[in-house]
Amino acid sequence: MKVLLFPFIGIAALGLFLSLLVHLSALFGQPIPWANRVWGLHVGIFVVWIPTVIVANVLTSDVDRRNWWRSALRGCPEWYRYFMYGLFGYALINFAIFILRTMGAPRTGGLSEEVNLIGFSGHWMVFYAAALGVLWSFARAEAQSVPRCPNGHSVGADSKFCKECGCPIQSDGTQLPSDLTRP
Repeated sequence: MKVLLFPFIGIAALGLFLSLLVHLSALFGQPIPWANRVWGLHVGIFVVWIPTVIVANVLTSDVDRRNWWRSALRGCPEWYRYFMYGLFGYALINFAIFILRTMGAPRTGGLSEEVNLIGFSGHWMVFYAAALGVLWSFARAEAQSVPRCPNGHSVGADSKFCKECGCPIQSDGTQLPSDLTRP
Protein backbone atom coordinates (compact mmCIF):
# COMPACT_ATOMS: atom_id res chain seq x y z
CA MET A 1 0.00 0.00 0.00
CA LYS A 2 2.84 2.40 0.80
CA VAL A 3 4.25 2.04 -2.71
CA LEU A 4 0.98 3.37 -4.10
CA LEU A 5 1.24 6.46 -1.88
CA PHE A 6 4.67 7.61 -3.04
CA PRO A 7 3.48 9.19 -6.32
CA PHE A 8 0.82 11.11 -4.38
CA ILE A 9 3.37 12.18 -1.77
CA GLY A 10 5.56 13.44 -4.63
CA ILE A 11 2.66 15.31 -6.25
CA ALA A 12 1.75 16.89 -2.89
CA ALA A 13 5.37 17.96 -2.28
CA LEU A 14 5.65 19.40 -5.80
CA GLY A 15 2.29 21.15 -5.44
CA LEU A 16 3.37 22.68 -2.13
CA PHE A 17 6.61 23.91 -3.64
CA LEU A 18 4.95 25.34 -6.77
CA SER A 19 2.13 27.01 -4.82
CA LEU A 20 4.70 28.58 -2.48
CA LEU A 21 6.67 29.81 -5.50
CA VAL A 22 3.54 31.28 -7.12
CA HIS A 23 2.45 32.86 -3.82
CA LEU A 24 5.80 34.54 -3.20
CA SER A 25 6.05 35.72 -6.82
CA ALA A 26 2.58 37.26 -6.72
CA LEU A 27 3.12 38.72 -3.25
CA PHE A 28 6.34 40.49 -4.24
CA GLY A 29 5.11 41.57 -7.69
CA GLN A 30 7.48 39.30 -9.62
CA PRO A 31 6.54 37.63 -12.89
CA ILE A 32 4.44 34.53 -12.25
CA PRO A 33 6.21 31.39 -13.42
CA TRP A 34 4.38 29.40 -16.09
CA ALA A 35 1.75 32.13 -16.62
CA ASN A 36 -1.75 30.64 -16.95
CA ARG A 37 -0.57 27.08 -16.31
CA VAL A 38 -0.44 27.75 -12.56
CA TRP A 39 -4.22 27.34 -12.43
CA GLY A 40 -3.56 23.63 -12.94
CA LEU A 41 -2.66 23.57 -9.24
CA HIS A 42 -6.44 23.53 -8.66
CA VAL A 43 -6.65 20.13 -10.35
CA GLY A 44 -3.66 18.77 -8.47
CA ILE A 45 -5.44 19.34 -5.16
CA PHE A 46 -8.18 16.90 -6.18
CA VAL A 47 -5.59 14.37 -7.33
CA VAL A 48 -3.91 14.28 -3.92
CA TRP A 49 -7.00 14.80 -1.76
CA ILE A 50 -8.84 11.64 -2.77
CA PRO A 51 -6.13 9.36 -1.30
CA THR A 52 -5.55 11.84 1.55
CA VAL A 53 -9.15 11.58 2.74
CA ILE A 54 -9.05 7.78 2.56
CA VAL A 55 -5.77 7.61 4.49
CA ALA A 56 -6.90 10.20 7.04
CA ASN A 57 -9.97 8.11 7.83
CA VAL A 58 -7.72 5.14 8.58
CA LEU A 59 -5.32 7.19 10.72
CA THR A 60 -8.08 8.80 12.77
CA SER A 61 -10.69 6.05 13.04
CA ASP A 62 -10.32 5.59 16.81
CA VAL A 63 -9.54 9.17 17.80
CA ASP A 64 -11.52 11.94 19.44
CA ARG A 65 -12.31 14.82 17.09
CA ARG A 66 -10.39 17.32 19.19
CA ASN A 67 -7.17 15.33 18.53
CA TRP A 68 -7.90 14.70 14.85
CA TRP A 69 -4.98 16.64 13.38
CA ARG A 70 -2.53 15.36 15.97
CA SER A 71 -3.47 11.81 15.07
CA ALA A 72 -3.56 12.43 11.31
CA LEU A 73 -0.04 13.88 11.46
CA ARG A 74 1.37 11.46 14.04
CA GLY A 75 3.95 10.00 11.65
CA CYS A 76 5.34 13.44 10.79
CA PRO A 77 8.19 15.13 12.59
CA GLU A 78 7.08 17.60 15.23
CA TRP A 79 8.42 20.55 13.24
CA TYR A 80 6.11 19.66 10.35
CA ARG A 81 3.04 19.75 12.59
CA TYR A 82 4.02 23.23 13.75
CA PHE A 83 4.68 24.21 10.13
CA MET A 84 1.15 23.04 9.25
CA TYR A 85 -0.45 24.98 12.09
CA GLY A 86 1.53 28.11 11.18
CA LEU A 87 0.66 27.75 7.51
CA PHE A 88 -3.01 27.36 8.37
CA GLY A 89 -2.87 30.53 10.48
CA TYR A 90 -1.09 32.37 7.66
CA ALA A 91 -3.73 31.20 5.17
CA LEU A 92 -6.50 32.61 7.38
CA ILE A 93 -4.76 35.97 7.58
CA ASN A 94 -4.03 35.89 3.84
CA PHE A 95 -7.70 35.13 3.13
CA ALA A 96 -8.85 38.02 5.35
CA ILE A 97 -6.51 40.40 3.51
CA PHE A 98 -7.72 39.02 0.18
CA ILE A 99 -11.34 39.67 1.17
CA LEU A 100 -10.50 43.21 2.27
CA ARG A 101 -8.76 43.88 -1.05
CA THR A 102 -11.71 42.57 -3.04
CA MET A 103 -14.25 44.69 -1.17
CA GLY A 104 -12.96 47.86 -2.81
CA ALA A 105 -12.55 46.37 -6.29
CA PRO A 106 -14.93 47.45 -9.05
CA ARG A 107 -17.46 44.79 -10.00
CA THR A 108 -17.08 45.25 -13.74
CA GLY A 109 -13.28 45.15 -14.09
CA GLY A 110 -12.64 42.28 -11.73
CA LEU A 111 -9.48 41.70 -9.77
CA SER A 112 -5.99 41.63 -11.15
CA GLU A 113 -4.52 38.20 -11.69
CA GLU A 114 -1.87 39.01 -9.10
CA VAL A 115 -4.49 39.57 -6.39
CA ASN A 116 -6.33 36.38 -7.39
CA LEU A 117 -3.11 34.37 -7.27
CA ILE A 118 -2.23 35.71 -3.84
CA GLY A 119 -5.63 34.58 -2.56
CA PHE A 120 -5.73 31.20 -4.25
CA SER A 121 -2.10 30.22 -3.71
CA GLY A 122 -2.50 30.71 0.05
CA HIS A 123 -5.17 28.01 -0.02
CA TRP A 124 -3.20 25.81 -2.39
CA MET A 125 -0.28 25.80 0.06
CA VAL A 126 -2.50 24.64 2.93
CA PHE A 127 -4.18 21.87 0.95
CA TYR A 128 -0.92 20.53 -0.50
CA ALA A 129 0.87 20.77 2.87
CA ALA A 130 -1.96 18.95 4.65
CA ALA A 131 -2.04 16.24 1.97
CA LEU A 132 1.72 15.84 2.16
CA GLY A 133 1.61 15.59 5.95
CA VAL A 134 -1.22 13.07 6.12
CA LEU A 135 0.15 10.86 3.34
CA TRP A 136 3.67 11.02 4.76
CA SER A 137 2.30 10.25 8.21
CA PHE A 138 0.44 7.20 6.93
CA ALA A 139 3.50 5.92 5.10
CA ARG A 140 5.48 6.11 8.34
CA ALA A 141 2.70 5.19 10.78
CA GLU A 142 1.74 2.06 8.87
CA ALA A 143 5.15 0.63 9.78
CA GLN A 144 4.53 1.42 13.43
CA SER A 145 2.50 -1.02 15.47
CA VAL A 146 -1.18 -0.35 16.07
CA PRO A 147 -1.67 0.59 19.74
CA ARG A 148 -3.61 -2.06 21.67
CA CYS A 149 -4.81 -2.43 25.22
CA PRO A 150 -3.51 -5.35 27.33
CA ASN A 151 -6.64 -7.31 26.32
CA GLY A 152 -5.81 -6.96 22.61
CA HIS A 153 -8.37 -4.30 21.61
CA SER A 154 -7.13 -1.61 19.25
CA VAL A 155 -7.04 1.82 20.86
CA GLY A 156 -6.55 5.31 19.45
CA ALA A 157 -3.12 6.88 19.47
CA ASP A 158 -4.26 9.36 22.12
CA SER A 159 -6.41 6.99 24.22
CA LYS A 160 -5.99 6.85 27.97
CA PHE A 161 -8.54 4.01 28.38
CA CYS A 162 -9.73 1.20 26.11
CA LYS A 163 -13.22 1.98 24.78
CA GLU A 164 -14.19 -1.71 24.84
CA CYS A 165 -12.98 -2.93 28.23
CA GLY A 166 -12.02 0.27 30.09
CA CYS A 167 -8.45 -0.86 30.75
CA PRO A 168 -6.09 2.09 31.45
CA ILE A 169 -3.46 2.64 28.73
CA GLN A 170 -0.08 4.36 28.85
CA SER A 171 1.13 6.37 25.88
CA ASP A 172 3.25 3.40 24.75
CA GLY A 173 0.21 1.09 24.72
CA THR A 174 0.97 -0.82 27.92
CA GLN A 175 -1.29 -1.22 30.91
CA LEU A 176 -1.00 1.25 33.76
CA PRO A 177 -0.42 -0.02 37.31
CA SER A 178 -3.44 -1.90 38.65
CA ASP A 179 -4.01 0.52 41.55
CA LEU A 180 -5.31 3.14 39.09
CA THR A 181 -9.00 2.94 38.35
CA ARG A 182 -11.09 4.36 35.60
CA PRO A 183 -12.50 7.80 36.46
